[in-house]
Amino acid sequence: MKGVERWYSTDADLARLGPLPTKVRGEIDAHWALSLAQNHALPDTFMTLNSAHFTGAPFACRVVCEVFERFSEGNFELIPIKKFWSLPDNETVPRQYFVVNVYNSAQVVDLERSPIETPGNSNAGPRAILYTSDPKAVFVNEINFIDHHLLRDTMTSEWFCDDIFREAIEAVTPGTYEFREVNLV
Repeated sequence: MKGVERWYSTDADLARLGPLPTKVRGEIDAHWALSLAQNHALPDTFMTLNSAHFTGAPFACRVVCEVFERFSEGNFELIPIKKFWSLPDNETVPRQYFVVNVYNSAQVVDLERSPIETPGNSNAGPRAILYTSDPKAVFVNEINFIDHHLLRDTMTSEWFCDDIFREAIEAVTPGTYEFREVNLV
């Protein structure tokens, strides 16, 4: 509503793999706000973390969501953002966005070779954190991608994809996502 200044960040980026918890769904239904983007220049997708190190659920317009859904193998939920507010514009976001939760997963990260850290509070978020921004320090089990194009790691919730998924996303929203090559084992 106009004039309301109270807002909070979502816990979607800390949710474990699987359907989003009731608490997070309640936050999505209650109200979401943009702090930087303005309504006249809305992107196709937003994230709560940067695209090079993302463990949560992005929110995106319908055409982007359709690509995620196509490659999720049924392990997917699409939650409409009903109350989306632009803080810079002080008005409702006119474009429809959704929270895209893909939980298609496997043990993708090679835990012996990749820099992994266990957080102090294992009740919130992933059970381990991929502790690097250098893709050359990450080792991925290639065998998991034989029949899959988009997977999230079961231990870290990090997203991994092959070139087929990357090309599909680039076709609908060029340059939006940053794809970085990791080591295959």
